[in-house]
Amino acid sequence: MALTAEGADDFDQRRPATYPHPKDMTQYGHASPGVMHPPLRDRALSRPGETALPRENADGSGLRQRLLPVTVTGDAARPAPSDRPGMDGRAGLFWRLQLVGWGTAGMCVFFLLAETLGPRNAAFVALVRSFFGITVTCGLHLVYLQVPWRRMRPWVLLPGVAVLCVGLGAAESGLCRHLLFLQLRETIAPDLLPMLERIGALARSGSYFGWSLLYFIIRIWNDSVEARLHAVRSEAAASAAELRQLQAQVNPHFLFNALNSIMAEKDDSHAVEKITGELAGYLRYALRVQDGFAPLGAELDQMERYLRIEKSRFEERFAWQIEADASARAVRVPAALVQPLLENACKYGRRTSPRLLDVRITAGLSEGNLRITVANTGHWLEFDPARSHGIGLANLRRRLELLSRGRARLLQSAEDGRVFVTVIWPPDGEILARKEAA
Repeated sequence: MALTAEGADDFDQRRPATYPHPKDMTQYGHASPGVMHPPLRDRALSRPGETALPRENADGSGLRQRLLPVTVTGDAARPAPSDRPGMDGRAGLFWRLQLVGWGTAGMCVFFLLAETLGPRNAAFVALVRSFFGITVTCGLHLVYLQVPWRRMRPWVLLPGVAVLCVGLGAAESGLCRHLLFLQLRETIAPDLLPMLERIGALARSGSYFGWSLLYFIIRIWNDSVEARLHAVRSEAAASAAELRQLQAQVNPHFLFNALNSIMAEKDDSHAVEKITGELAGYLRYALRVQDGFAPLGAELDQMERYLRIEKSRFEERFAWQIEADASARAVRVPAALVQPLLENACKYGRRTSPRLLDVRITAGLSEGNLRITVANTGHWLEFDPARSHGIGLANLRRRLELLSRGRARLLQSAEDGRVFVTVIWPPDGEILARKEAA
């Protein structure tokens, strides 16, 4: 059954966004008619909230992708330790801060006591102080890892920490009294030791309490940074999945329009052969563009194929022209950037233009940005859900938003019997998009 222009639109409206045949899923590596190329199929099947898990074929000859919905809640929603930013470096950060902090404290003790006790005795006291400081705070670290202090009220947590630190300071001071007495018995009078012990206990308790507060602050800050990074990466992953889904809708849309042209020319074998050759050339290009970006000139060359298909179908009722300077052609743009604009111009231009549909594509650099305009004769038609599924411009607008974070724009206007749709794309848009994805 031949497809008419209206029939193709209705067919586009009824078809689902993704439609791989179940039989195609088992032919992962075979290039046969009707089988979607694996990378293209993977893009068409990827949807937000799904993950692709490898599964071996029944004959064990290879792997294919099976999509399973993933629902993650509670603590399982946190990334695995190997995927959590900062987890691999958190232990290293802890030990660096420990060594730097207590090393600095030991140096301060040495310089304060060097003149009074002599360099040798001052060095001994500093080493003892640093050793106990590192040992005790490592013990506190292990305790805090086991205690759910994040869920405790400050007026409950802080007094408990204070009591713990006072006890540790007193115990360490009593132990150090005997060590220091053996080393400093000729320097310090025995009757001064009780007073020095009380002062030392107070100083040690205060240092451990201060260390604990700093520990909590660093952990809270680190967790907040980790949570923000996880949220950003989750958002980037969702955006990438949505982009793959949007891209998957574009090529089938082009394919159905081209097939409609072939069916309309079914009685002219020469025209069918010509249109099929142009379609095959475009599909080869679409399969090569795997990274999502390509020079504008490469896409414009492929759009000439589409325009030649339309010209062979409508002959004298259709005219087209492409004007783009070399600097504009060199700018890398998202794949299938011009295609939906051109399809939109041809589709709606035929409904509203006079007998001759004239389509023109212009591209150039203006005010530091790439400006691509597709113009067609006719007037602007508001979206009609009864006649169109609205993939074209809505799809492109969403893709631009995800890729450029608002720097790219899609403009529409109509004047003097023509409709103009313009894309403004920053020349560094690819770098920006890849930074967002990373």
